[in-house]
Amino acid sequence: MSSMGFMAKLLDGVQVEWVALGAMLVRTKGTKITAGQMKNLHKDGAPVKIFAGGRTVAFVDFGDIPTKDINNQPSIIVKSRGVIEFEYYDRPFSHKNEMWSYHSNKDEINIKYVYHFLKLNEHHFQSVGSKMQMPQIAIPDTDKFPIPIPCPENPKKSLEIQAEIVCILDAFTTLTSELTSELTMRTKQYNYYRDFLLSEAELGKVGFEWKTLGEVINLQRGKRLVRSQLEEVGEFAVYQNSMIPLGYYHQSNVEADTAFIICAGAAGEIGYSASAFWAADDVYYCIVPDDIVRV
Repeated sequence: MSSMGFMAKLLDGVQVEWVALGAMLVRTKGTKITAGQMKNLHKDGAPVKIFAGGRTVAFVDFGDIPTKDINNQPSIIVKSRGVIEFEYYDRPFSHKNEMWSYHSNKDEINIKYVYHFLKLNEHHFQSVGSKMQMPQIAIPDTDKFPIPIPCPENPKKSLEIQAEIVCILDAFTTLTSELTSELTMRTKQYNYYRDFLLSEAELGKVGFEWKTLGEVINLQRGKRLVRSQLEEVGEFAVYQNSMIPLGYYHQSNVEADTAFIICAGAAGEIGYSASAFWAADDVYYCIVPDDIVRV
């Protein structure tokens, strides 16, 4: 189900008004700070969190940056470059000035409801950002993005519905976090046994021969699709320059149970798909003989 379809189910039977994000929330700027300054100012346990691109953060004291640059409102932080995503934060914070954030000064808006809707549509913003050489989005991309407000004529009921949806999605977020932790542990176990079983010492017990990849498999390059051919929802994922599908297409050009390699953007990343997909021209995929195990 698409993110819009999922939200539509949560709002089923409710009157909705679509409002541009920038007309609903207050947008705030960050602080002028370099990566070097963040590193020097960082103190474990300090009260103010400074966000930079990706997963980079620093914790600083209140006097370390201008007071006017510190936001104390529960907010949505827009990570607009590289890894494009949204983060909710409800303690004192700031961020580098190429980023921006939103908070609400209206009683009838639950900021976390808006956050969850943006998270559900994160792929949309990542697709917009992928048009640039360095993935990035601009302020108008978020300011103009429409948000569904339930029961706009009845603020009390609207807040109740927003709060109920937040409760449901918070529960899913917690479950996802728990599953992610479990997956991380299983991945470590997998890496350990992979490295052990494929070590020269272990393989030497049964005997092995070194061959180049080209001697073992047939490496094929994918075929280009233009953006106008892509769909937001479809049967077959389209991989281009990252492990995140660029979109979807009504046909596949690679069969299921196939490994593939990204050769631009996130170059070098190796993926495997249990279902058929479309490999674009920045992807190489492996055609494996029947006498070799694919996975």
